[in-house]
Amino acid sequence: MLLTERMKENIFSQAEQSIIHYLFEEREKVKTKTLEQISKETYTHASTVIRIAKKLGYDGWLELKEHFLEEVEYLNRHYESIDANFPFDASDNNISISHKLALLNQTTINDTLDLINDQELDLAVDYLVKADTINIF
Repeated sequence: MLLTERMKENIFSQAEQSIIHYLFEEREKVKTKTLEQISKETYTHASTVIRIAKKLGYDGWLELKEHFLEEVEYLNRHYESIDANFPFDASDNNISISHKLALLNQTTINDTLDLINDQELDLAVDYLVKADTINIF
């Protein structure tokens, strides 16, 4: 699951949610922000930012910040042209819907290829070779 999706989960206090909202609003601008600046601009304490990082499985703010910025950059590169959650709307005709769904599928395939790790792929193949039964749905 993407970090940005995990940040939308309902596991955060009101103060933590205000910081998360701030991060989504500022996005790339977070790169130049310090922990103290974020705390000041969100009227929260620095420890609240650290609690968010811990809840998301990071050692601290710097690690969370790094992964957040990487994901924002990735999403900006790959999902500018189409919203995967709402790829078309009621005003689109059938051809337009077809083109948008095709683009979404092509984007998904390309993103999957970008994420494939050679060692993990070899491990998956080994699991399949050793499996007694493989069910395909």
